[in-house]
Amino acid sequence: MRFEEDLNLVCRKLEEDLDFEDINELRKLKEKLLKMYKQQLVKSNHSVMELIVAKYFLTRGWKVDVEHRLTDVLVCDVYCENDNKIVIVEVETGFVPPENAVDPITYRLARIISKTARYSPFADEFYLATPGYHILQIPQFFLISPSEREKYDKDAKTLKALCDRYYSKPPVSIEELVKARIDGIILLNVDKVKVKLMKLHEYYDVFLMNLRKLGMYIEHHMLSTSKG
Repeated sequence: MRFEEDLNLVCRKLEEDLDFEDINELRKLKEKLLKMYKQQLVKSNHSVMELIVAKYFLTRGWKVDVEHRLTDVLVCDVYCENDNKIVIVEVETGFVPPENAVDPITYRLARIISKTARYSPFADEFYLATPGYHILQIPQFFLISPSEREKYDKDAKTLKALCDRYYSKPPVSIEELVKARIDGIILLNVDKVKVKLMKLHEYYDVFLMNLRKLGMYIEHHMLSTSKG
């Protein structure tokens, strides 16, 4: 089975510098993903990235789970717990479904907004993880401190309207958007199973600012949020 081969390969790479206890934990996560694959609940590239993220937190003393259920409808990709502190990581591969072939960037933007609003309230820290070949579409609204966002009511409504075009069951609320946050971005080099943690402003300055300068940043055309 190709899925199992892929997970075995990435685990061998990840285990090279792990201690016995962390190897056992990583293998448990691999087995969970394999079981879920047989139930057609997960996919290969996404699962590989989850394991890379899992190792990053395991080696820093965190207890880690993958495909962790938060509610009856929400299951997060990577759930980490340590000393009553919770970190949630959502892995974004950059996949766009065929029905969004003519609006892929707008779809990706709405996806990031919706995920951040829905998942970040469950964590003390919330991160998005993505491979280096994919640039996350992050609205400037999330660069503003939640305590300052009430001044940007018009922008929150614009983001909600965008979300509602793609994710309306259930809809994302204005209150969720105002409180939502991204604490950082985890860049993944899947080939070398390497991880780079970046602050949100750093990620924006390195990746999205350049797109904005080139006129390729979609929020530059359709939204009017100030960086603050």
